[in-house]
Amino acid sequence: MKKLISIVLLLILPFITFVFKSDAKEDVTVSAGEGDYSLILCGFDEAAENTDSIILAKYISADNSLNFIQIPRDTYHDAASYKKINSLYPSRRASGDDRKDALKALEMDIEENLGINIDASIGYTMDTFVSVIDAIGGVDLDLPKAFSIYDSKGNEILSLSDGENHIDGKDALLFVRARNGYTGGDISRIDAQKIFLSSFLGKIKNDVSLTDIIKGCVETRNGWTLNVKIGDLFKIIMKNKGRISNVDMKYATLPGVAALGNNGVSYFYLSHKSSIELLNSLGFQSDHFDPNSVFLNNDDKTSRDVYYQDIGYYIYDDKTLSEIDLSSR
Repeated sequence: MKKLISIVLLLILPFITFVFKSDAKEDVTVSAGEGDYSLILCGFDEAAENTDSIILAKYISADNSLNFIQIPRDTYHDAASYKKINSLYPSRRASGDDRKDALKALEMDIEENLGINIDASIGYTMDTFVSVIDAIGGVDLDLPKAFSIYDSKGNEILSLSDGENHIDGKDALLFVRARNGYTGGDISRIDAQKIFLSSFLGKIKNDVSLTDIIKGCVETRNGWTLNVKIGDLFKIIMKNKGRISNVDMKYATLPGVAALGNNGVSYFYLSHKSSIELLNSLGFQSDHFDPNSVFLNNDDKTSRDVYYQDIGYYIYDDKTLSEIDLSSR
């Protein structure tokens, strides 16, 4: 399996880099839905194997857009072992599933309960994340004001200045994982991930060589879990060769409210109507959101209130991400 993953990574990533850097020779015309591709990206911590990061991604060929929607890790999920969506994967691992099967089960659960189509799923460990960032020479973050991150004891562990900051893999992990430094807690941490994702993709598009990509693949091959049909992905890439370098990217979080449940545990409760609205506006086309009511806790008033309310949300692009306030406490 490890050898197969190495081969797949060595095929996919250099090829995608080649396409991103190719200039379009002619306009490409596609019909709605033709050439679309959606996947889910999941980041796992090594200790408990909780899903620390869940990101839906969809490429829409008709308007050459790439849209990302984050699912907060504390999202209430009635069928999960700890009633949180991030416990679905480790529960499957504890029951005997290997990483690939557990990731596939998570993919299918999200696909069914969001009422969307997902073509593939990719999982990675936190060590893999660090190694990838180091392999491409780090990432530059452009922040509107100075910002610091603290550990659970209040000690400063990362200080970033206003303007451009060059960070390596270790500091990148602190930036996207820590929540003690953010006044907005986990929601601010999710917004920090948007800023990082934009910077990371910008570097991949404009400033990464094939050598760096291959190096990253080799160094991190043991940390990836892939449920990808290579043939389908290559068809999408080849059809849109030359256009992807100018792709329009947008970023959002599933709408909801972070609150304490009646059991004293922190959850993120989703809004039914607003989640459907966001999914559809970014091209995911939800046709039967939450058919099993897993996102609703009928025994909790806050959950009921949020579920049936319209909850505001923001859709950012690479320019408006600068409006996010990552105030440290």
